[in-house]
Amino acid sequence: QWLVGPALQAGEPPAVADFDVALSVAATRYVSNVYLGRINPRTVGFGLNVEPKRLDVPKRVRELTQSPHPEQVLASLEPRFPMYRPLKEGLLRYRQLAREVPRLRFGFPAKFTPGMSHKDVPALRKLLVALGDLRDVDPALAASELYDPALAEAVRRYQVRHGLGSDAIIGRNTLARLSTPIADRLKQIQLGLERLRWLPDVRGHYLIVNIPSFKLYGARTGEGPGSYDIEMNVVVGEAIDGRSTPVFHSDMTMVTFRPYWNVPEGIAAKELVPAILRNPKYLARNDMEIVSSFAPQAKPQAVSQAVLDQVAAGAYKIRQKPGTKNALGPIKFSFPNNNNVYLHGTPSQSLFSRDRRDFSHGCIRVQEPARLAEWVLADNGDWPLVRIEETMQGEATRTINLRKPIPVYILYSTVMADPDGAISFFEDIYGHDRTLQVLLARGFPYPR
Repeated sequence: QWLVGPALQAGEPPAVADFDVALSVAATRYVSNVYLGRINPRTVGFGLNVEPKRLDVPKRVRELTQSPHPEQVLASLEPRFPMYRPLKEGLLRYRQLAREVPRLRFGFPAKFTPGMSHKDVPALRKLLVALGDLRDVDPALAASELYDPALAEAVRRYQVRHGLGSDAIIGRNTLARLSTPIADRLKQIQLGLERLRWLPDVRGHYLIVNIPSFKLYGARTGEGPGSYDIEMNVVVGEAIDGRSTPVFHSDMTMVTFRPYWNVPEGIAAKELVPAILRNPKYLARNDMEIVSSFAPQAKPQAVSQAVLDQVAAGAYKIRQKPGTKNALGPIKFSFPNNNNVYLHGTPSQSLFSRDRRDFSHGCIRVQEPARLAEWVLADNGDWPLVRIEETMQGEATRTINLRKPIPVYILYSTVMADPDGAISFFEDIYGHDRTLQVLLARGFPYPR
């Protein structure tokens, strides 16, 4: 009753009227915010459009007042994205953890490895129990200062959840994550839920690329909390202006085997023209050619200062021929967008073994292009893995139009929910969390 004043408790008409108006306004805002999110994604530079998600807000508010189960009405407004529900459940759990788990500052040496001992090990053990990474602790070992095998396995699970590999060595990065306050993790979950509200209704066959986790995920049914039947490492755009991978949604429509790499104008002018001027053999060594257009029948131009000036001006183009040196690898997965971004293979496989993988100019390199092609082409006729690999290694460029477009969501979420409900956290490599947090902290009215 502390929410209302004495006048309302006494049933005075003006107080009741004011309360009714305030409650209606609050319900209207809540209905809109839970369905569309509080911030318009365009405000933060994301290529997601919430306008098609039309909602008759007054009608839903009336349903709330008339329904014997208003919680079901509100639940029907929540995103159907499979990750939303386990992430929402994680929010409740981390709120409790934020109240119960104090911030810990560990004093481990630079590389604390299994088998070593330290006075902070009992505190680490207690933290990992609270987070769910350490289970079935032997009571006799609870106060032990030994970094024992069971604790090492728990640290591995923790590292995997935070995109840190799984070597069980507590180095600088792992130590920094372990020392992060639970309250900060709670904020990440809140931001992740907000971003999921921006997405269109997700069902059936779809692909996700989550930039901060450097992972691609695919699902065929959209059922279950984050149940994916394909998953692989990716390389995304560098965390610098002009090279970061944009956030948007599109539909994959085609797969191209043995693609040409049509070099974007900016890369051609700023990077390749200077390289050619320094080394006249640069084009030949990299299987590249200058053409008047990207049309398949375009003929190569002889290199001259005048031709390079045309490239710098954007009139002539540079493309890389299919082959072992091609930057796109043997296959490209295309989905229409204004950013000239797509999924593709790469000859540079070593980058996939790194924990942090932001190295591209914006496009997304996939670690296992043949396996992804098998998944994408599963409904497109006779495309077994053997045939895919033969076509990738063939001589001809070939494009396959998908019979049914596959939705592709390029996401930016520093938090994800695993199928078992475990929450994974990742670094805010582009600083988008900071931007969104500032906007939300300003309160209503939110930028629309």
